[in-house]
Amino acid sequence: MEQNKRARLENVRVDGITDFERGQRDFAPSAPSNTDSTAIRADFTSAEKEYTNGVLAANRWRSHRGSLTGEIVIIPSTNTTVEYDFWNMVMLNREACKGIGFHTSGILIDSPKLATDEDMLNFLAMFRKQLFTTVDRLMTAEPQYIIMGMSLETFFGGWEGNKELKEELFVRTGLNIATGAEACKASLKKFGAKRITVLTPYQEIGDRNVVKFFSEIGFEVLRIAGLKCGSATDIAHVPEAWCEKVVRENLCVPGVDAIVQCGTNLSFVPLAERLEQELGIPIIAINVACLWFSLREVGIDVKLNGCTRLFREH
Repeated sequence: MEQNKRARLENVRVDGITDFERGQRDFAPSAPSNTDSTAIRADFTSAEKEYTNGVLAANRWRSHRGSLTGEIVIIPSTNTTVEYDFWNMVMLNREACKGIGFHTSGILIDSPKLATDEDMLNFLAMFRKQLFTTVDRLMTAEPQYIIMGMSLETFFGGWEGNKELKEELFVRTGLNIATGAEACKASLKKFGAKRITVLTPYQEIGDRNVVKFFSEIGFEVLRIAGLKCGSATDIAHVPEAWCEKVVRENLCVPGVDAIVQCGTNLSFVPLAERLEQELGIPIIAINVACLWFSLREVGIDVKLNGCTRLFREH
């Protein structure tokens, strides 16, 4: 039965939209990675554990919550923005963020072209093939939490697709995971927003998955503006002035409760901080949402300045 299902799905164009169902995405590591990588899973329940120094002793790590936390951040190898944004937010609030650290590794993307829908779907397929290998390497640092620093895969397939991705990673690692999609959902709920507009760097297929996700969880997407960047690295080089122009001319529409920015390689934090004060509505920059969500998940409730209303008010 499982073989019949696989055979049927092999001929399906998996785009997250058309008849999406769990199991369509292939997260199996690509060869030779599948022979080189061993899953490392956090253990919070066993009476004893073997520590990294080889000593077998009482397992005193009973929780992944606490004020001193190590978080691993998974990003595509083409992403040059997430680390900058995260560390910039932390260093702007150095005293409040004492003890917070990030251990980051890039998922190998050897074809970053995103000029068409097919390019984008191929990019996602490459991402999945390298995901577990990258996670296994990062787990050697014994982190307490995972942040998925790549947003499109978290929107793929809507709400069910997001849940499937989180479950795959939890089974592999035993850790909770912050995804950009779920972080945006939680952020919007804090502001009581229902009607949103969205900025993305994606092609049409990416935008359709974003709309699918937000529509399924109860938000009305009044308008979405996709910048249609030609490659994954191009996203990091989009001028701030261009983003501001799109926000002002396309996304500030009557009745909008909040503006959401997707795409973690698009640095949007300073612009969101500035425009929020002028426009009078929340702007959810996805890298802010991911960091905020992850810190709140591990019990860190510090309020941060210079990181939009989300961190100051919630």
